[in-house]
Amino acid sequence: NIRLFLRYRDISRSFSEIDSTKEFLLRKRESDLLVIDAHGAAAANTVYFPLLDQVYPGYDYIDLQVEIPPFWAPTFGFILNEYDKVFWYSDGDDNLLQSQQLLMETAANQIQTYLNDGGKLLMSARFPVSFNDPAQKGSTLVFAFTPMDSLSSSSGQARIARDGKVFPTGGFAEYDTLVASGFIAGVDAFYPKDPANAMFEGDLLAVSGWVGPPTLIAKSLFTNGQTNQVFVGVELHRLNEDEVALQSFFNRVRNIEFDW
Repeated sequence: NIRLFLRYRDISRSFSEIDSTKEFLLRKRESDLLVIDAHGAAAANTVYFPLLDQVYPGYDYIDLQVEIPPFWAPTFGFILNEYDKVFWYSDGDDNLLQSQQLLMETAANQIQTYLNDGGKLLMSARFPVSFNDPAQKGSTLVFAFTPMDSLSSSSGQARIARDGKVFPTGGFAEYDTLVASGFIAGVDAFYPKDPANAMFEGDLLAVSGWVGPPTLIAKSLFTNGQTNQVFVGVELHRLNEDEVALQSFFNRVRNIEFDW
């Protein structure tokens, strides 16, 4: 357990009384990969755990639905900075904290700092229906740290049919096509900040007049030109009809894109 003791010195060089934080637990790192579960459904873990055991055996795990940090700053930042790579997956019901809709919004400043310091992040997310409300458009911190520029503000909805394809774009032909294992409603296709970094597009079904971009997966680059983030706007565990293709995706991201 760790406790921080603080005091300040003013212009006269006088010191304040010492104050302290509550104790918090900083676990000893066992791997260079941290898996962060902000999803809350066992169905995701039944796909991810066996897959990760194959492509990256030995990883640390935190369930953010249960182990919410007592202090996002600095506690969560300390946790992230222990790891070279992070896999974060979440759904559209992350919990409402600090007037935010999603845990990834609450943690946005720590995630941005982690990326700025050379961390590597694979993130899979689903957003709530109200996330792109015109009244909130552009206000979320998620658009700041991800390769997303924005979501479509169109009415209606994008969906992926059972056996629908999520296929790599021309610049990423080394990846396999991913296939939906069931019908997926409310797909969060997005406009990427840099179209050259759009990695995958979806074979989307437009419902009730929906109009929007096809991009579902994009990456961002660190200052050295290497990939430091791959963001997925759909729950990856639902693209497991072709298990070999999904395993290959994780392997390429973890062991090739992030191998620097």
